Amino acid sequence: YKVLRFNPTGDQLKLLKHFSNSPGFDFWNEPRRYGGNLDIMVSPAQLPFFLTYLKQNSISFTVLNENVQTLIDAEIKHQEATPKAPRAISFDRYYRHSEINAYLEELAEKFRDLVTLESIGRSYEDRDMVVIKISSGGNGTRPVVLVDGGIHAREWIAPAMTLYIINQLVENNTANGALTDAVDWYILPVLNPDGYEFSHTNVSEIYIHTLNLNDS
Repeated sequence: YKVLRFNPTGDQLKLLKHFSNSPGFDFWNEPRRYGGNLDIMVSPAQLPFFLTYLKQNSISFTVLNENVQTLIDAEIKHQEATPKAPRAISFDRYYRHSEINAYLEELAEKFRDLVTLESIGRSYEDRDMVVIKISSGGNGTRPVVLVDGGIHAREWIAPAMTLYIINQLVENNTANGALTDAVDWYILPVLNPDGYEFSHTNVSEIYIHTLNLNDS
């Protein structure tokens, strides 16, 4: 997989958008206005055709990344070399769904006056979907902030961001106590646990956004 960067004109952007829902193409971002960059990841199978299309339409580009797979392989190697089920969270790697739930359980045990957990159900593949409630009191009278992450399976940064929010609200509550005194926080780190786990174990399917079920 290669990532190509474009600085398209308005007409060129319209041509490129034709591929936004095509298999083998993944739009990493999209310029909000004329003059912005557009990054597209292209599969090896689609690359020859796409390069011809770009040449025919005089659309210039630069190669942002020659081989995305090397980045994924490096991340997986780093995860495998890191001890599992940490007693303290860190932000130098992406955690698996079971590790995230284990961290929430640790917080509930350690910070009983601040943290409670609730399962909102199980996924199709029977993974527990745990919501953490962070509140210093109020008996349910306070406004509520709901945060969820991991809707799109391969966007690993979203669950990581929810963990950072949880970490700051709970383990750094001395500095952030005003946030838990003012509102009650409900956070679901991974809304799509099956797809999230699939993206970790099937790295060749990196263009998959969610895990879809079908009869085949």
